[in-house]
Amino acid sequence: MKYKWILIGLMVLGWVGGGRIWAIDGSEFVTVTSGIIGGVYGAVDAVLNGNDVIRGASDGVAVGGVVPGMVVGIISGVAIGGVVQCVTLQPMTEASWVGWGSAGAVIGGVASHAVATGIVGRQLNRSAGLPPESVVGPATMGTLRLVYLGSAATDAVKLGKYASDHFETDVQMHQYVCRTIRREKDPGTALLVGFSKEASDYFLSTGHTEYRDLQNDWEGVFSGGNRY
Repeated sequence: MKYKWILIGLMVLGWVGGGRIWAIDGSEFVTVTSGIIGGVYGAVDAVLNGNDVIRGASDGVAVGGVVPGMVVGIISGVAIGGVVQCVTLQPMTEASWVGWGSAGAVIGGVASHAVATGIVGRQLNRSAGLPPESVVGPATMGTLRLVYLGSAATDAVKLGKYASDHFETDVQMHQYVCRTIRREKDPGTALLVGFSKEASDYFLSTGHTEYRDLQNDWEGVFSGGNRY
């Protein structure tokens, strides 16, 4: 277990330390483009299904904005996990795949939030007549984003406790928590909560780490029609 923590720590440092280089190489462009695509898709989907167009576009942006970081994070997490399992002579099981991939998704999703926060923060500086490089805008937006994500995490813990007391199956609990977070926050944050739970289950031994849990999280966020 200690080797896993060492490697996960290195992965975090890699994301944080490489953040400036990543931004220079075009992460902001990727994040904005993905967010726009998500927003357009969400708006069109809302129109086709007779839902609120503004909410649909907002939800689409929330998902699109975190997708690039999550995808890169999942790939990085699984790759690092594979190395760790090999070095420690442990087999790569479903739990380890899901655990390492989920940890990477969380780190990547948070990194995407950081990139978006920087973009909005600089725009805030311009609107306030401050130099674009001022830390005021990014610091303000970063604080608001941390409060928002912290609130979602707190809500997820409360919802998880409620679900464990009122639902009989793990399927119902996962779908209920993610569906509620999606409704009260946004689908991107709900996905982040789902991945966080699986990462916690694996690294902190707070539960069983299973791929089907992620499937039920997905259903809770986007459909709720299938049960795994």
